[in-house]
This record gives sequence, C-alpha cells and structure tokens, in this order.
Amino acid sequence: MKLQVLTLVVIATFGMLTSCHNDDDNSGEKEKTINGIWNLKNVSGGLQGIHLDYTKGEVLWTFNETTGKLIVENKIITQGPKNTHSGLKSGTYDYEIKEEERVQVLFIKGIRQGVITILGEKNMKIDDGVETDGFMNEFGR
Repeated sequence: MKLQVLTLVVIATFGMLTSCHNDDDNSGEKEKTINGIWNLKNVSGGLQGIHLDYTKGEVLWTFNETTGKLIVENKIITQGPKNTHSGLKSGTYDYEIKEEERVQVLFIKGIRQGVITILGEKNMKIDDGVETDGFMNEFGR
C-alpha cells in the first residue's frame, strides 16, 4: 500500500514539474514593436518651441524588422515649418535599433535619430533631445 501511494506521489510530482512552464509570454498582450506603418502626428520642441500637427497620411514611416529597412513617404509639398520639420524625405533607408544605457535608440543610415518609446500598440515617440532644445516626433498607427 505504501509503495502504491509513494508511486502515485512520485508520478503526480513528476507530472506537475514537467507541466509547469512560464506563462509570461504575454499571449493576451500584443508585443510592442516598431514593425509596420507609422503616421507622423506631431513634432514639438526646438529653440522656438514649435508644435506642429500633421494629418494622417502626410508622412508615413514603414519599418520592416526582417530586412532592417525603413520606407518613408513624405507627402508634404509646401515650403514652410511643416516641410522643414517633417523629417526624412521619401525613400528607403537602412535602420538599426541599439540599446544605450537601458533605452532603445534609433539609427537611420548610421546616424542617431533619438530614443524610441513605444506606448502600447498605437503610439511611438522619437526623442532626439527635447530637453536640450531637440525635437520630439510623435507617431501613431
């Protein structure tokens, strides 16, 4: 009888230990990723303290994490502040994200663009030093 109970306890313990696994795969929560299409929504900062809003579709950045390519579609055609601060011209660029002092930093064509913060699934900020008269670029999906 003791042997049967001991066998049952060993089997149950073995079953529980082998079936336990880390459930922290965030299957209910989407991963925060730069991959996909982002619309430039706002540029703010600088010495002049600008605050420029952009209409959805005016400036699109499409990141492809697999290829390391960024496709920019900049549809701003007028001269002025919105054109000046809309960022990269239309084209395809190589990009890389590096970790520096526990933050993610975006490099485009090897040039540091700023610290990336992805807020949920639909918002991203690229801060190139807004505290030191740089600019904050805000994107949305």
